[in-house]
Amino acid sequence: MAVYGNVNVKYAPCKSVAQLHSAADYILGKKKEQLSSSVIKTKSELYNAFGCNRDNFANSVLMTRKMHQKKYSRFFPRDLLAQKLSISFHPEDNDKLTYEDAYKIAEDFAHKFFWKKG
Repeated sequence: MAVYGNVNVKYAPCKSVAQLHSAADYILGKKKEQLSSSVIKTKSELYNAFGCNRDNFANSVLMTRKMHQKKYSRFFPRDLLAQKLSISFHPEDNDKLTYEDAYKIAEDFAHKFFWKKG
């Protein structure tokens, strides 16, 4: 695999159920503005969710938390429901990088990131 320059990784927490659902809808291209403009956010074979239903990610997170007695309250904003990670590439790499390459880089990053966290 080729090495690409200037890869940016951005972390953003989901601290509310609304943020979690909004993030999941954005990733899947299900937000109202995306649907009305016919934006296709990603191909179905180019997204994944580790250990949960990728098409119903937000509800899977909430159910998993409930199964493990992880309570959530909007009165405790330090509680995180999920972390959003976005990986972006430098515009100079647009002609060199295929969607499949970008997916593989993101998948490798996610595996390493989550294995480190346990």
